[in-house]
Amino acid sequence: MSSAGVRFGPGPTISVPTGPAPTWTVHNLQIIGNWDLPGAGRRNGPLRAVLGGWSLSPFFQIVSGAPVDMRAAQNNNYVCQSCVARPDWTGEQPVINPNWRQDPNLTYINLAAFRQPAPGTFGNVARNAVRWPTRFLTDVSLRKGFSVADGRLRAELSGEFFNLFNRVNFNAPRAVSLGNPIQATMRSAWTDAPREVQLSFRIVF
Repeated sequence: MSSAGVRFGPGPTISVPTGPAPTWTVHNLQIIGNWDLPGAGRRNGPLRAVLGGWSLSPFFQIVSGAPVDMRAAQNNNYVCQSCVARPDWTGEQPVINPNWRQDPNLTYINLAAFRQPAPGTFGNVARNAVRWPTRFLTDVSLRKGFSVADGRLRAELSGEFFNLFNRVNFNAPRAVSLGNPIQATMRSAWTDAPREVQLSFRIVF
């Protein structure tokens, strides 16, 4: 990632930083399956009726974190009032706090890795230079079909489990400003829904 200089008529050159689009997803792995459970084997009677005929459908997804734009606390370039002001790298601190989940404040981005650019200059941090954490999601559907009323009707019992392992996935902000430190934490970010269970029963005739 780099910054390109563009001149808009007479006057100083305005820095135009390049970088990934905010919707750019590097990796998106989805695994979808369907498994007919073995049930009760050769057993007969009530046990076979209860344990047999179940099918399991898991859905597993891993998605790369979304790009996040870093913003300077103030636009002090004195050239373009409406330009996005980005900071400078300090090169002295890691950008991501590796133990952010254990941090009481859930601080993800280390703002000490950035500094306000000097007056009259543009920051050297590229557009959307930081990525939010990877997202993990596991959903499971469990279904059983059986006949009732001497085979004249068919019933289906199902259970759906969304976010089965109740993992906390934080939504990425569009941008993080050096002037608003709470944006560098997960305390200001919404999360995906917690574990949800949905049970249903239907009769097909």
